[in-house]
Amino acid sequence: IEGKIPTEIGAVNLLKNSKSFSGSNITGVSTLLNDTYQGCAVRYFKNTNPNLSFQDYAQYLSCVVPKSEGEYVASFWAKGSGTTRVFFYNGLSVGNFVTSQGVSDNRDDGRATFTLSENWQRYWVKYKLQATTEQQTVAKNLLFRHDNNRTEDEIWLAGVQLEEGNI
Repeated sequence: IEGKIPTEIGAVNLLKNSKSFSGSNITGVSTLLNDTYQGCAVRYFKNTNPNLSFQDYAQYLSCVVPKSEGEYVASFWAKGSGTTRVFFYNGLSVGNFVTSQGVSDNRDDGRATFTLSENWQRYWVKYKLQATTEQQTVAKNLLFRHDNNRTEDEIWLAGVQLEEGNI
């Protein structure tokens, strides 16, 4: 399976400021650390509020206006405990997706759930968008969310990429 997890799709990263993980296009409640992983800045999240059922810890706003029936791959380095969720959304249906952990689905918001490892791992989700002209007029966001109120969960995130194409 190691050889099947891409570290590079081969296309251009559509996300601005992903190496520095800072800029006006990136929001979220995570902390930008002084650490780097694979030459990329690292964001860290630890839930400190047991009353919140979810927290958006990193989000790239309006990162791409997708093509109808386009294929996109979001990939990232992460480690931690618990799970993280990734969304590729704009209010319009995504279509189908498959993840590096073997999960396939067709959620409208592109929500893919990953179980994290305590060691750095490269994760990816491949999206196949539906055929529609609406997809070509509304930019999508790429969102990372901690989706429960467990205060022991920690997440480190680095090297986020969004590329047009297939694995």
